Amino acid sequence: MMTKNHLITLTLAIVSGAMAPLTISAQEQDYNLQRQQDFSNLPEAKRSEYVKLLQKAQSLSSQDRIFDTLEKINEADKIFPDHPISLNLKGVSYMQMRNYDKATSIYQEALAKSPKNSSLRFNLAEIEFVSKNWQEAETQFMNLLESDYELSKTLIHICEFKILLSKLKLGKVEEATKMSEKYDRWDDTPFFYFSKAAIFQYEGKTPEARKLIADCIKVWNNPSALHSWADTVKEYELFKNDFSAADDK
Repeated sequence: MMTKNHLITLTLAIVSGAMAPLTISAQEQDYNLQRQQDFSNLPEAKRSEYVKLLQKAQSLSSQDRIFDTLEKINEADKIFPDHPISLNLKGVSYMQMRNYDKATSIYQEALAKSPKNSSLRFNLAEIEFVSKNWQEAETQFMNLLESDYELSKTLIHICEFKILLSKLKLGKVEEATKMSEKYDRWDDTPFFYFSKAAIFQYEGKTPEARKLIADCIKVWNNPSALHSWADTVKEYELFKNDFSAADDK
C-alpha cells in the first residue's frame, strides 16, 4: 500500500512527455508545500483514486484519446482541482484539437501555479510552432534552452530541432546548417539524422533526406523514442508522407 508521502511524490512526478527536473522559486515552493498539505488532508482512498485517475489520463493522452483523457482529468479535478499536471494534460488535449487559444489559456493558468515548469513552457512554445509563428517559436524555444531550468537531454535536442526548422522557414539557412553540425551519427540522439534530413529536403535532395530518415528508423528501432520527432516533421510538413514508415513500425 502506498504511504501518504509516496502518493504526494507520485502526484508531483507524473508528467506529460519528457518532463525536466524543475528549479523552484521560494514563492512557488511555498505554494507547492501548501498544495501538498491540502492533498495530504484528503482521505487516503481519495488520494489513491486521484493518482490512479492521473495515471490513466496520462496513458490515454499518450494514445491520443483526447476525449477520454479529458473525462479522466475532470474526474480527477473533482477530487483535487487544477493541479499543474492535470492542467498540462488538459492543455495537451486542446492542442490536439487545435484549439490553441484554449490551450494557451490553460498553460498560462498552470504557469501561474508552477512558474518554472519547463514542460508547460515547452508546450507554449510548441503552440507557436504548430501555429507557424516561426519567429516567436524560435524565440521561445531558445529562451527555454537559455534559461536556468534543468532540462532533460531529450527535451534539449527536440527544442534544438524545432529551432533549426524555424530558422529554415525564416530563411536563416546558414544558422540552421551550422546547428545541424552540432552532433554526429554516433551521439545518442536522433538529432543528427533529422537535422541533416531537414537540410537535404530544404535543398531539394529528397532521396538523401529519405535515406537518412530510413537509417534513423533502423538505428533507433524504437517508435516511442522517435514519436516526438515524427510529430514534429508532420506538423512542419517537411517530409509529407515520407515519414510514414516510422509510424508503421
